[in-house]
Amino acid sequence: MMMKARHRVAAVSACLALLFAASASAQQASLPAAPVSDSTAANGNTVPPVDAVVAPLDPADVPAIPLLDDEELLEWSIAIPRNKQVMAYVEQFATKRKKSLEQALARGSQYLPMIQAVFKAEGLPQDLIYLPLIESAFRTDARSHAGAGGIWQMMRGTATFSGLSRDWYVDERFDPEKSTRAAAKLLKTLYGMFGDWHLSLAAYNGGAGRVQKAMKGSRRDSFWDIVKGGPKYLPRETREYVPLFLASLLVARDPIAYGLNVSSLEVPVHDVVSLAAPLDLRRAAEWLGITVDILKEMNPELRRWTTPVRASAYGLKVPAGLGALLEARLLEGTPSDLALYVVKTGDTLLGVARKLKVTRSDLAEANYLAATARLQTGDTLIVPREPELPRPATALASAAPTGGGSTGFVSGSLAKLVHIVRPGDTLSSIALAYRSNVASVVEWNGIVAGLITPGQELTIFSDAW
Repeated sequence: MMMKARHRVAAVSACLALLFAASASAQQASLPAAPVSDSTAANGNTVPPVDAVVAPLDPADVPAIPLLDDEELLEWSIAIPRNKQVMAYVEQFATKRKKSLEQALARGSQYLPMIQAVFKAEGLPQDLIYLPLIESAFRTDARSHAGAGGIWQMMRGTATFSGLSRDWYVDERFDPEKSTRAAAKLLKTLYGMFGDWHLSLAAYNGGAGRVQKAMKGSRRDSFWDIVKGGPKYLPRETREYVPLFLASLLVARDPIAYGLNVSSLEVPVHDVVSLAAPLDLRRAAEWLGITVDILKEMNPELRRWTTPVRASAYGLKVPAGLGALLEARLLEGTPSDLALYVVKTGDTLLGVARKLKVTRSDLAEANYLAATARLQTGDTLIVPREPELPRPATALASAAPTGGGSTGFVSGSLAKLVHIVRPGDTLSSIALAYRSNVASVVEWNGIVAGLITPGQELTIFSDAW
């Protein structure tokens, strides 16, 4: 058995092994101290190129995820030994980590049908759909101090290898569906290397190179046998990672049996609009009558206020039913909201950055340039800073905040806007969208007890437009 496993590992591309080995130390650091806790899950890749539109999976085509009896597991499952390491974590999940696991499972309910469909297509054990429980607690915005990101907590290098894009405009590690496709390919590759899911999971956390080295040093091909050798073969994070996942999996298979009360969230539905030119999210929100927050939540891969400038067919997700409206507005013409700078004779990247009061790295990245690139006279550069958009005439009024109050506004510097409350809006999301704060919105509108209702008109004074 040992010789067979060694031959399997040796047959894998040296380039692949080096890549995983290089990211090993950082990848294993992405495991939080309390992986499914809301306070510790803020840890932080892209199958198609940026300008490809990924069609969303239809939830109606995905069968419900069943609860399985031991007899039904077979290919659907990963073996779970009931050893002391696993059962110790099971006890934690059923007691002191119970609430955080319930919350993570509830968040995951909106993504699990999509993940199940992707993993089924790749021929992967369906148990693996629960891996984000300990990676990110199913938080799309999860980041680790080591630089891992998204629900699958991929490092940049691993994400790039797996086909995910990251630049100044997007980071596809934070797109649930794109990162799931990348994670599926990565897990499939790891299993092709080791032929054992416990070793493959250890490699997902600590890096394939590290696990390969541990197998060679210990002369063992079982994760559990390697762990018996202590810290000289695998670091603590990786030694704990596999039993931690297996314990969460055991509970997730049948949460009721462990006393968990798990609610389900609706599977998100959306329209995807193909953009031939960059579009300011604030402009799109104005056209659709929604908040910028909603667009950001639906497109978590976007890092800036605009869609990628070089994308010729970027797929922007919008609330279901609003895609046709956005397409109609786009037919009328996409406004050029980007701030531009024309290079003059003698300009350098650093000099222009200082002149524009931006960093050289942002200026270079936003324009797809190397930090050492030389500028050509007459070239047009995108200014990596949110431009001020023309204020929509229908939403403006001449009035400005009056009275001293507690908000301390500068008279005449703000526009008076009218916001129509929509389902899902909160005071905090509205305030954030208009660069304001909850206290101000409450004061301007005389809101009592923080209550707002769909259809309600709110007066907002803001410089965001």
